[in-house]
Amino acid sequence: MHGVECENVSRQPADAATEARLRELEAQVAALAQARRQPAGLTIIAFSNDMDRLLAAFMLANGAAAMGMRVSMFFTFWALVALKRKTVFQGKGPLEKLLTAMLPAGPHRLGPSQWNMLGLGRLFFDALMRRRRVENLHNLIALSRELNVRIVACETAMEVMAVTKAELVEGIQFGGVATCLDEAANGAVTLFI
Repeated sequence: MHGVECENVSRQPADAATEARLRELEAQVAALAQARRQPAGLTIIAFSNDMDRLLAAFMLANGAAAMGMRVSMFFTFWALVALKRKTVFQGKGPLEKLLTAMLPAGPHRLGPSQWNMLGLGRLFFDALMRRRRVENLHNLIALSRELNVRIVACETAMEVMAVTKAELVEGIQFGGVATCLDEAANGAVTLFI
């Protein structure tokens, strides 16, 4: 080559500070590569007790979980009734008993946001969903638990809505605003339904 000599370049021993910085950078690159391989997270904040909105929330959660995403659902206020398995009046004051009596007692009692028609809308949509082979809310909730969707009931909303832990399905977690915000901060997508 035109007077250019190729020299065999070998790595010269570096000082300890340079070696430490190099190891730190290699660790950061490895952590970033690992983070890119991790499936993104989905956080759903469920606020509504409308059957159709909760169906959408659980369909999204189950689809994301089936794709390998980390999924958390945070249930607050009206949405808590979707997690109810029974109604308990014992130990509640008069106002709490009134609220308990007025709230639907579980996912099978929830009506749609439109066309409820004094409860007939729920029956209409139940029949239509069976005909179209669309899972009902109760089955979607069971499926989400099988897919390891993290279900969290808001403890503050439980107090306000007079819902006790004994009324809710087993295997769920309890938390507050910090739990919800932590999940949302660590996820890629947050939905409010």
